[in-house]
Amino acid sequence: FEDIMSVTKDKAKEQFKKYEGIHKSMDEQTNTLAALVLTTPEKQSTAPKSVQASGTALQQVEDDSDDVIYTNHFPCSFSLDLTFYHREKRRQFVSDILFAKTIHATAVCWYDEGSCMYSTTNFKDKLPIIYEKEEQGYQRRLTINGPTTTSGTNYLDQSSIRIIETLIKQVLKQQFKVVGSVFYRWDEEADQDGPYNLLTGFKLAMCLTESGPTLNVDTTITRFYPHLDLLAFILERLLKNESSFRGSLLDRHYDQIGNRLKDVEVTTAQSNYEKIYILTGYFSDQLPEKTPIKEQGNLLNYYKHLGFELRYPQLYCVKAYPLGNPQNLVDLPIELCCLREWQQVKEDENTKPVPAPTVDKRYHSILTAIRYCNFHDDELCKEIQLEVNCQTMMGIPYETLSKRQIILGRQGAFTNPVSIDNMAFIYLAERQQPNARQIQEKLLNNFYD
Repeated sequence: FEDIMSVTKDKAKEQFKKYEGIHKSMDEQTNTLAALVLTTPEKQSTAPKSVQASGTALQQVEDDSDDVIYTNHFPCSFSLDLTFYHREKRRQFVSDILFAKTIHATAVCWYDEGSCMYSTTNFKDKLPIIYEKEEQGYQRRLTINGPTTTSGTNYLDQSSIRIIETLIKQVLKQQFKVVGSVFYRWDEEADQDGPYNLLTGFKLAMCLTESGPTLNVDTTITRFYPHLDLLAFILERLLKNESSFRGSLLDRHYDQIGNRLKDVEVTTAQSNYEKIYILTGYFSDQLPEKTPIKEQGNLLNYYKHLGFELRYPQLYCVKAYPLGNPQNLVDLPIELCCLREWQQVKEDENTKPVPAPTVDKRYHSILTAIRYCNFHDDELCKEIQLEVNCQTMMGIPYETLSKRQIILGRQGAFTNPVSIDNMAFIYLAERQQPNARQIQEKLLNNFYD
C-alpha cells in the first residue's frame, strides 16, 4: 500500500506541473490581450481631422484590415469653456420662442422632445419669462423661472454628453426625415422587398469613452409602404398585375388583398390628403351606386357632388375609420385613397425578418450616413464649435489568440488543478478478493483519465 501511495504522489505532482504550465501560458496570453484592449483607446487621437474624399478612407480599410478592427465610432471635439444652462420643462410650442428670439435676441437655445431647454447663454436678467399662446383653441403658457442646473465641457460627464447629443439631433432634424429615433435621407432610393420598400436609416448617440467623446452611428433597414395610390399599390404590388385591370376585381382578388390591407393608414383626395383613415381589411357589401347615403342618395352621387366623379364605379369601397375613432366606420372609394407617406410596415411573428446586410455594405452605409450630416453650417454646431472626424471609423488593433487546450472533467466542468501533498485510498469490501492488487491499479489509472 505504501508503494501505491508513493506512485500516487509522484503522478499527482507530475500532472500538476503539466496543468500549471498550461494555465500559466493561458494567463500570459489573457494578460497580453487585456493590456492591448485597455491601452488601445489611450492611443487614439482625439483631435478632429479634416474630411477628405471617401476613397481615402476606403483605401485605408483595405490596407489595414488585416490587423485593425473598425468600430462605428467617430471622434468628436468641441469648445472646452462652455456652460450649459438647463431650463424648466416645456411644451412643443416652445420652438416658437426659440425661432422668434423671444427670450433673448442673441442667445442660442435648443431643446429635447418633452423635457428640457438648453442654452449657452445665462440670461438671468430676462427671468422670469412668461410666454402665452393660443393654439387649437387651447391657451398655452410657458413660464421659465430660472435654470435648474448647469453642465459644462471642461469636465465632461453623462449629463454634458446627453445635452450635446440633444443638440446634434436637433441639427439633423432639419436635414433628414425622422421616424421615431431613426434618420432617413430625403433622396434615399428604396429597394423593393415584395410589395414593400426597404429604406436604410441611421441612429446616433454621443458616447464618453476613454479616448474622449465619440459619435456612435449605426444603420438600420426598415420596411415601408410605398407612397402610392391605393389602387396602384393593389394592382402593381399585391396582385402583381396578374390580370389586366378593366375597372373591377374578382372576388378572389378581394379575399387575397383583404388581410394585407388591415391596419394600413391612408389619406383621401377629398380631404386634400390630410385626414388619416385606418383600413379594416374589409370591403363594402354593395357598389357605390347602391350604397345609401343621406345627403345625395348614394355614394356615387355623393362624391360626384364633391367634385370627384368615380372612374371605377364597379370597385367595392374599403371600410375604414378616422384615426382615433374606430367606432365611426365609413366606405372609401379605393381610387380616392393614397397610402400615407413614411408609413412603416407593422410586423408580427409571421413576418419574414429583413435580411442583415453584409459587413462591407454595412461599413459603406455607415460612412455614407455620417458624411451626409452637415455639422459645420448650423448655428448650434458653430456655437459649441463641434467637429466630427468622419474621415474613417476608429480602428482598434487586435490579436488572434492561438488555439487553447481546454481541460475538462468527466462532467464537462472546468478543472482547477491544485497541489496534493498527501493522498490515500481505502478500498472496502466484504471479503478480501484475489484480484485486489489489479483493482487498486485500475483505480489509480482511472483517476487520471
